[in-house]
Amino acid sequence: DGDASEGGADDVSRLLAHVAALEALLAAAGVAAPPRPSRFRDDDGGGASDDDDDDDEEALPIDAYREDILQAVDAMPASIVRGETGSGKSTRLPRFLLESSANAKVVVAQPRRLAALQLYERARRRGLPAGVRVGLGGGELDAMRRRSDAGDDGKGRVRLWYMTSGVCAKLLTYKPRFFDDVTHLCVDEVHERDVDTDVALALARERLRRARLAPRVVLLSATLDAALLRRYFGAAAPLDIPGRRHDLARVCVE
Repeated sequence: DGDASEGGADDVSRLLAHVAALEALLAAAGVAAPPRPSRFRDDDGGGASDDDDDDDEEALPIDAYREDILQAVDAMPASIVRGETGSGKSTRLPRFLLESSANAKVVVAQPRRLAALQLYERARRRGLPAGVRVGLGGGELDAMRRRSDAGDDGKGRVRLWYMTSGVCAKLLTYKPRFFDDVTHLCVDEVHERDVDTDVALALARERLRRARLAPRVVLLSATLDAALLRRYFGAAAPLDIPGRRHDLARVCVE
């Protein structure tokens, strides 16, 4: 995977360059470019203003299921959350877990590096309990462990890690003690069934079966095969979260 932090920054830089080129083409054609989303602004180091944070305080469908989710996660070593698109499962559920205990340490595995990077950047800017630090997993695993011990700015322990499924599988294989103090492992987009995700799931189940210190496994997806995963992990029935629809507007250029 390489160093996710450096590689992710390069990805964002290239994306910003493409956005700037597109804006120049629109300007040459006399068409006003739409405003950039906050995560693609290159002023102020890509940070978001207070106004940009307002949408994170907006109620999402998953908020109504907070206690049900926490009870389900506490009840079984492995649990399944099937949340429709727009339900808030990827952004809000890790926060619920962190808020449930001062000792909680959460790892979120995503199949794609860009998705892990975007969630990491979003968590750095907003929506985390006070004092919680966030880390982006990748690169050389010993160095990552030291960053986990020291915190992302050297001032405290990271309690929320975002990483790709491939990095998660490597940690489970070569640095299993990384998970000794991890309380929850959230594997997102499990329906994609890519090799890295399947290997990470197999290793997570093996740890649940054999290790004395094993995190609770939370499987997240909008369209997962719940019956297959229930048999594989011995999990309870999935908790279904409705999504949120948005109004659409038709805009004609000519």
